[in-house]
Amino acid sequence: MKRRMLLTPIALAVAAPTVFAAGFQANEHSASGLGRAFSGEGAVADNASVLARNPAAMTLFDTAQFSGAISVVDPQVDVTQTSPINQTSKDVAPTQLVPGAYYISPINDNWAWGLVCLPTTA
Repeated sequence: MKRRMLLTPIALAVAAPTVFAAGFQANEHSASGLGRAFSGEGAVADNASVLARNPAAMTLFDTAQFSGAISVVDPQVDVTQTSPINQTSKDVAPTQLVPGAYYISPINDNWAWGLVCLPTTA
């Protein structure tokens, strides 16, 4: 009976990594983070983009902050199919702009609110 109960979780664990195979993540939330290779990105509250990594850091700001970013993703993807017929497609992924905007406003010493605007994929 125990083997039968374990079959479903094991099957889901084996199949789960394939779900994220087509995903893409842009880690570039700010130029200041990129400049330090994102070292300490969750703890350094130098601009509002810290909201993407660590929402608790909103309480470190004394005044309202806005931060915006635009990342350019230019993949070079070539596809070659060798069977049953030879086909080649060059540069099948288009260049895209990935915008991001972050806003933080403190309420008092212990509370703050923030807003993140990032694109979603359909």
